[in-house]
Amino acid sequence: MREALSAFAHGVARAQVDPAAVRTFHSHFTPKVCAALEQPGWSGAWRREQVYVAAFAEELGRHAARLAADSGRARIAPADVDEARTRLRGWMPIAGRWCPV
Repeated sequence: MREALSAFAHGVARAQVDPAAVRTFHSHFTPKVCAALEQPGWSGAWRREQVYVAAFAEELGRHAARLAADSGRARIAPADVDEARTRLRGWMPIAGRWCPV
């Protein structure tokens, strides 16, 4: 989760993030990460896929920041994270074990 959140923060760049938006990010990723960790061989899967998870989380942050800016808001809201996730669905299918799409 730490790596995904760090990548998300990198993606949002200088945009402000509402704490509720961070909770939304966590609520999307946590169940997938926990389920993946329960699978045998999860560490090998993580080594192979972590770069994709980081890329997805970074793009999620970038997209959420763009949605907020396009709406004239300086702060990313939970709805921006939700909408970004929906729009990115299928963007990186290999990360499906770990990502909320």
